[in-house]
Amino acid sequence: MTQAVPLCAQAAPKPAAKATAKPAPKTPPPGYEEAKFVLPPASYESYQPVKKDSTAPEWKSRGVVFLPKGSVNVALHKPVTSSDDAPIIGDLTLITDGEKGAEDGRWVELMPGTQWVQIDLQKAFNIHAVLLWHYWGERQRVYRDVIIRLADNADFTKNVRTVYNNDDDNSSGLGKGTDREYYEAAQGGWIPIKAQKARFVRLYSRGNSSDPQNQYIEAEVWATPIKATKTAPKIPISRKAVSAPHTAPFLLPKPSYYRPVPRKSATGFAPVTLPPAPKKAPPGYEIARFRLPSPPYISRLSSPGTMASFPRFEPRGPVYLPKGSKNVALHKPVTASDDAPIIGDLTLITNGEKGEEEGQWVELGPSTQWVQVDLEKTFDIHGVLLWHYFGESRVYRDVVVQLSDDPDFMKNVRTVYNNDADNSSGLGPGKDREYYEAAQGGWIPIKAQKARFVRFYSRGSTSDPQNQYIEAEVWATPTK
Repeated sequence: MTQAVPLCAQAAPKPAAKATAKPAPKTPPPGYEEAKFVLPPASYESYQPVKKDSTAPEWKSRGVVFLPKGSVNVALHKPVTSSDDAPIIGDLTLITDGEKGAEDGRWVELMPGTQWVQIDLQKAFNIHAVLLWHYWGERQRVYRDVIIRLADNADFTKNVRTVYNNDDDNSSGLGKGTDREYYEAAQGGWIPIKAQKARFVRLYSRGNSSDPQNQYIEAEVWATPIKATKTAPKIPISRKAVSAPHTAPFLLPKPSYYRPVPRKSATGFAPVTLPPAPKKAPPGYEIARFRLPSPPYISRLSSPGTMASFPRFEPRGPVYLPKGSKNVALHKPVTASDDAPIIGDLTLITNGEKGEEEGQWVELGPSTQWVQVDLEKTFDIHGVLLWHYFGESRVYRDVVVQLSDDPDFMKNVRTVYNNDADNSSGLGPGKDREYYEAAQGGWIPIKAQKARFVRFYSRGSTSDPQNQYIEAEVWATPTK
């Protein structure tokens, strides 16, 4: 491994390469200009992820963005408040100080659970977008329950509007959202807003795929002044105050190098409260008795408490299946798109063992890959229970589950789960939630479908671009 060269011994960094994007429209909308996004230099990008994952949309070039002329970051040096009045790390003023480095002393960490930071713009503006950095300095992260709200007063009781919400299960209690997952990147998370007048901006989150705490490096609010009404006195505007051309000069962090960041112990975190299970199963159904990994595996998932804020890392609660359902994939033959796995043998995927130590799992090559289980006859399929690799906290990308009547997937192909929002795997865009890996397995319910062949797709994870499988179960009943 190449060692990092001390900053003082380095040559001056090369100018950042401009992002390659689709050609912009020849004529921008009237009153708009193109914003020129520049990706960080290579030395800066090199330690952002452990391994680059080209499957995540916000880890690619953002492409062309248009902003109204005169748009500026109106959040710069504005006061910040928070739901956590005693941050674990840092001071709230760092969130609007204009610095975007990930080294110690440049970022704020709030407690686990749903937390928010709020910026007082000190007067109302026409808000067009938010550009946000949580924390990109450790490895690729996906931040959970990212919600952005605007209001006319500091208590958020007047004219409250939600302009971004990816909390698809309402785990933060602010309503279900349909916006995409938030992939943390050094270029920042760009969230466009159809012009909204507001003075206060509140940014929510609920941990991330690395830990349950909530980090913020910088938050920018791009806006233009509200035009005066006809009855209001005219306000002189200095021509010098507006630069030309009217592009958004987004300031990206300067190059720096990774330094380990201490984390607070999770001991003492409050347990997750789940709604009570129904007292009775629906007629003809019974509680599914899943065979989960033994307790030692649960304790070795990752550092203490890192799973507490994610829905699939919480106890799943009872699952009801039609009476007589069982795992019909056990010891059934498995094939794959990668006929020479990097690690393991394909028979491990249906052998009934769910350990994460060496010799218990299979690793396929990078990019989109699939494994296929032949049930050897047709069943009524009610759900699949899947383990990729739970030895550390991960989010798996482009998880797609398809059923078919033939092994070549040419006849009666049905997609029963798809979270590939941008169609990067070429199987069509999906709207299902991200796949959070956990020792209890990823349960994907299926409204009864008759099929013999089940195919599981994935396209790497937040830890690496390879594709891992520990076990795949197909819960079904015999076809009548």
